Amino acid sequence: MCNALDTCVCIGFTFYPDKHYPPANNFISTTQQKLYWTTNVRTEYTRKYSKINRSITYFSGTVIEILRKKDGRYFDSYYDFEKLILNNTRHINLDNHKKIRIIEYLWNRINNVIDFKVIKSILTNALGTFNKRQALLSGKLKYHHCDSKIHKQYGHIGQKFIGNGGHPNDDIVVVEAHHLGLTET
Repeated sequence: MCNALDTCVCIGFTFYPDKHYPPANNFISTTQQKLYWTTNVRTEYTRKYSKINRSITYFSGTVIEILRKKDGRYFDSYYDFEKLILNNTRHINLDNHKKIRIIEYLWNRINNVIDFKVIKSILTNALGTFNKRQALLSGKLKYHHCDSKIHKQYGHIGQKFIGNGGHPNDDIVVVEAHHLGLTET
């Protein structure tokens, strides 16, 4: 049996701050079945990976600058730490779930005291983890090519998916997964 993964599973596996990380990581790390990504999913993943990675990199750099000014300061609570960072990063286009997960990750490693060099090292290493997980994901997935001919041939399945309440653009994922199921074992 094979599994065609959706973009959110691939993104969730790559970025630990993503809300889909726990189930995506568990599934991809433990399944014994073949895992595939199709043309649309691989393309969408590449685009989203770049966007999310840029946003997290910008967020991390901003956090470093915020905390550079607080070097040596002791925080009484996680709440104060989180509030400081969230209030000063509102302008960054990254969902709060990811921001909070990164803040929690950082907080759990600093022991309440701001040490600029330690913070910079923690965040730099975290960013490197995303690149490693992207490479790990690419090594685990097999590529299944789909083109406009396949989209046309099985378009009725995508239309049925939309007709049953499916999200637009996911119809292409369904068509490509259908084709995968017919051609791979």
